[in-house]
Amino acid sequence: MAIRRKSPIVGLIQFLAVVALIWFGVSAGWPWLRERLDRRSGAPPAAARSDGAGAGASEAGRCLDRAEAASASLASVLRSFRSPPYDQAAWSAASLDLAGQLGEADSACLCGHPACREAAAAVGTLREELSMADGMVRGEGGGNLAVLRERSDEQLDRARALLR
Repeated sequence: MAIRRKSPIVGLIQFLAVVALIWFGVSAGWPWLRERLDRRSGAPPAAARSDGAGAGASEAGRCLDRAEAASASLASVLRSFRSPPYDQAAWSAASLDLAGQLGEADSACLCGHPACREAAAAVGTLREELSMADGMVRGEGGGNLAVLRERSDEQLDRARALLR
């Protein structure tokens, strides 16, 4: 009976699938599990434990964290797509991931704290920046991304100042 060897491509795909599962488990599964364990034990959530300024401030802090993470991710992706030719498949995947991060930031920024409102405005500006970059990568024109980047940075700075 002959032993069949699998293709190196199949092995690479399996390896990448395992890495993706581990990454997802660490990035999404661990916070979810920790939140469930905190609820079960009756302990306050991690954000409330680390912030003594009250529930509104901790929600605003969480909002600002998500908005800043989305901003950093967008900046990183735009750096990697700064000059043509553009890999359309890679851009589609990256922009879909960014849209998800912006959606998470939107959801986190629903509190009534002034910092939440300012961070939500920054997320809107980041969404405009992503849309403009999408047009540029797809060859549909674009605009001045630096102006939007500066505006979103200023909005995040104001939100950070409102938390102090």
